[in-house]
Amino acid sequence: MAEPQILIVDVESDVRSEITKVADQLSASGFNVVRPASSKELTTKIGLSSLSLDDRPDLVVHFSLGDPTPWDGILESFEMVGVRVSNPFGAARRLISRVGMCSFLDSLRISQPDWYYGSPNGIPAEFGDTVVEKSVDGHLVHVVDRRRIHAAAKVGFYQRLIENPSGDIKTVYWVFGRCFSMVKPDTMNIKAGALIEKRLTDNTDPRHEEIVRKIQRVSGLDFFCVDFINGHVIDVNFCPNPFRHPQAVDWLVAGFTSIIQEQSALRRSVTASNVIQQSVVGIPGQACFVNP
Repeated sequence: MAEPQILIVDVESDVRSEITKVADQLSASGFNVVRPASSKELTTKIGLSSLSLDDRPDLVVHFSLGDPTPWDGILESFEMVGVRVSNPFGAARRLISRVGMCSFLDSLRISQPDWYYGSPNGIPAEFGDTVVEKSVDGHLVHVVDRRRIHAAAKVGFYQRLIENPSGDIKTVYWVFGRCFSMVKPDTMNIKAGALIEKRLTDNTDPRHEEIVRKIQRVSGLDFFCVDFINGHVIDVNFCPNPFRHPQAVDWLVAGFTSIIQEQSALRRSVTASNVIQQSVVGIPGQACFVNP
């Protein structure tokens, strides 16, 4: 039997050196790890066809900077043909969009700052004169005076500014069922260009962990993080840097291994079911249609 294949897509990740440790451990465990070093090499590795079902990877793992990439369609195509993608690209794609993320949190009734998407002329007066402006599908965040925004031919994403007396943002990470927390300074309270340092904390607020678990149950994300200010969720990041925790590499390796083991068990179950049905019908290979 061929070694299970894992395709790792991390050509734009800023933590490639850490991902190398994950790839090395997976290889040492007997997996065939394919990890393109460039976008050109990545595209040459893609060849989905109805004539070569066995050539599909057993698992696709993608680490990115969280911005849209030219190969998002590749990840989506893998999911469409039934290949397991971690993190699930369908969930990740929604979280790239501020509107998608915030409407997702609204659907779960998770507390977050009031938000608005549209012309600056329409920012609700209840937000006050000082609002938070965020890029629609990126990481740019800054505080602006709503009265000074030039509204001509512009659409933006804005949120009510949440008071933050502590000056800290608490981040809770989820890595295949393990939770840990870090604290970082609120960028609204530090000078531009200043170094943002994060520090691990010993405990995770049970209320924060409950929210993270709720997001995970609905989204199916394998690893992600959630930023909190005063109990409000201000961001959900499907492409975090979990390697700040000393056990992150081991957790990821164990998680990816578990996914492949579950898929192998499912395939064996489907194969056994096919054999039984074919035996009953008596026409080998024509008893029924079962998705691979």
